[in-house]
Amino acid sequence: MADEKVFSVQPRFKIGDYPTGWALVDGIFKMGDNIPQYGTEFRDAYLSQAWVDEPMTAGVFSTWVEKAQTVDWKITGGKIQANYFARLLHQADNGAGWTYHEGVGALDYLCTDKGETEELARDLSPAVVKELQDFYKNYKAQTVKEPDFKPLDRLIDKATQGPIKDLNHMDSTRLIKIGMPGMRWRYFPEFRDPVSLPDGNLIQIQSMPSSQDRFVGYGHCALSRLINAKNLMLGYLNYFRQEIGDLPSELMFIINGMSDTKFNDALTKYKTDKKNAGLDEYGKIFWLGSDDPMTPLDVKTLSLTSPNKAFNYQTMIEWWAKLLALNTGESVASTGSYSMPVLPRL
Repeated sequence: MADEKVFSVQPRFKIGDYPTGWALVDGIFKMGDNIPQYGTEFRDAYLSQAWVDEPMTAGVFSTWVEKAQTVDWKITGGKIQANYFARLLHQADNGAGWTYHEGVGALDYLCTDKGETEELARDLSPAVVKELQDFYKNYKAQTVKEPDFKPLDRLIDKATQGPIKDLNHMDSTRLIKIGMPGMRWRYFPEFRDPVSLPDGNLIQIQSMPSSQDRFVGYGHCALSRLINAKNLMLGYLNYFRQEIGDLPSELMFIINGMSDTKFNDALTKYKTDKKNAGLDEYGKIFWLGSDDPMTPLDVKTLSLTSPNKAFNYQTMIEWWAKLLALNTGESVASTGSYSMPVLPRL
């Protein structure tokens, strides 16, 4: 396998050359909780991780991805051509397979604005890959106001004419837009030189593509449309998680006219007797005593929680389920049924 030829500009497919993390983007988007601005490279890095922390979002996305992986695809065309591409798709991502390829692609479609990105890997010579690496760097170093793009046209022709040898998923969070004619994106592998990608070697499948010129190449993925509501729902979930977990006691008992020593001794005996009897202690009552001899014995209770909430939790769950259904293609009429939307394919 060591001498097997790999048709890709991505170093992760080369043996002994695996990426381990992109410090630039990863570090920036983890610095705070603010959602990065639409159209920036940091937004997709944020969105690609933000779906995990809310259980209903994670559940719906998981089901959606699994259904995308089990769609019964069919290849049509001439026998030779159909067999060629069937083998190519079955060996997608350097042998990982079509199921893996569709899974990671479907997840990108749901939670990155660039959407599902696929590299059409061609038989490129090392010289052409080096030219792709260097062209943008040299172009940026030029001082002329109107650069000559004819060398770029010739380079794109060399990089897109060869037959397709593999179909590889490409991490959309590592694509930064450079907007050059015929070469929109630049790919940043881990600790390696970036490579500009000709448009003819990249397929993008986006949800709701932007109609604005400045955002060409970006869409509005399901999570991007849901992110504010998701963060609101996560706040409610955190509230209820704390309410049944580590919040203060529900009741306060205020005892006056009884010494702390006598009270603590009585409370300790009460807890010990319960433990010996095998009874669970509720532990939601806070006791407060006073041994002032001038104060007569008195016991008061004070509720620390309100029985009436300003919102209805069940209503919030139903509202959130309908939002998830609307933005992922599920049936809104019945949350028990799931209708898989048809993904556009080339």
